[in-house]
Amino acid sequence: MKSSPVEPGGAPTGGPRGALHRARKVWGQITTDFRSPLPDSAEWSRARRLRVRLRLLYRRYGWKLVLAVICYYAVRDLTLYVIIPYLVARRLIAP
Repeated sequence: MKSSPVEPGGAPTGGPRGALHRARKVWGQITTDFRSPLPDSAEWSRARRLRVRLRLLYRRYGWKLVLAVICYYAVRDLTLYVIIPYLVARRLIAP
């Protein structure tokens, strides 16, 4: 386990180490992996290239990728279909 140096006050000096930092780092890796060229894919159809890329991403990241997609859609749908209508009904957004 890698430890970062600690200042006398108890705060780490190595920069951001929280869950948000790790999530951004993983998202950057996923984006880079998704955009990287596939070998010998020039003659493949677009659907096949997409299917192969998604399969490769799933093999590399596994359940974390599935969990990220589920969390994204859960937050989006909760905002669109629960929070915004509630605020409109309470007349906090639109008069």
